[in-house]
Amino acid sequence: MTRVLVVGCGSIGQRHIRMFRELGGTELAAVDPVEAKRDEVRAKYGLRALYRDLDDVPAGTVDGVFICSPPKFHVAQALQALEHRVPVLVEKPLSKSLSGVEELGARAAAAGVPVGVSYNLRYLPQLERAKAVLEEGRLGRVLCARLECAINFPAGRPDYARIYFASLDLGGGVVLDNSHELDYLQWLLGDAASVMCMLDRRSDMEIETEDVALMLLRLHSGVLVDYATNCFQLNRARGLEVVGSEWTLATDQVANTLALVRGEEREEFAYQCDQNYSYREQDRNFLAVLRGAGTFRTPLEQATRTLKLCLAAKESAATGRRVELD
Repeated sequence: MTRVLVVGCGSIGQRHIRMFRELGGTELAAVDPVEAKRDEVRAKYGLRALYRDLDDVPAGTVDGVFICSPPKFHVAQALQALEHRVPVLVEKPLSKSLSGVEELGARAAAAGVPVGVSYNLRYLPQLERAKAVLEEGRLGRVLCARLECAINFPAGRPDYARIYFASLDLGGGVVLDNSHELDYLQWLLGDAASVMCMLDRRSDMEIETEDVALMLLRLHSGVLVDYATNCFQLNRARGLEVVGSEWTLATDQVANTLALVRGEEREEFAYQCDQNYSYREQDRNFLAVLRGAGTFRTPLEQATRTLKLCLAAKESAATGRRVELD
């Protein structure tokens, strides 16, 4: 049995507990500072090893740690988890700031322990296919791209006002929370060189964070990208379009489709994925990492670049200027 410790028993922590139970071959334990949450997990999933703090977890009792707490606590808890000298997976975003991130990377490298970040959309088959198409050069020269992520957050999370998303201090807001698109954009097309951003709070949601952001990016390759994201749109939309000199590629992360278009020519591919598909495949990969048979698809270094891009976007919105990245 592979022993997995889940840190944080909120919505996302419980989702991953369900995925690990479904995948089987695991012995699960959990950490949460709130007694009611520990009781809930004990009652719903039958977990017996439940702790208030990571420091309470006995040495030698876990094979891997999955950090599922609010972003504010991710880095500090990942550093704690490294004391167990086992692989660590951190929910996205990596953090709400760069504080401690360099130390985390240095300590992980010194210990020889892999650290990954949970950007699970990389496991969607249409994005895996998109990566293969781009690597084949099928599109010709990539000219520009656009991204969209629109989610009706109140419909999906009626308790939104009481969770980290609503709080600036905890690391909420659409720039960080909807950073999946910025992650897979750079996975597919390369790193961003600069960003300009405008953000605002436009809806009547009871939050102190931004609920809409518009970004314009230039990648190191010279490709221009626009990205629009919000958390109040009634019709959910999530997609990528890459315009090449020969073909245009379009993926839909709601319908789970990929299309290749050139004038009147069109090739379409549809994939059967339930709502948990990318979570399940990511967690399957995490177990492979713990068993010495895999590597993280989003290692710490790549997630750090995405965090830097998010923070640069916020800086741009605050200053009204374009921000250059390393």
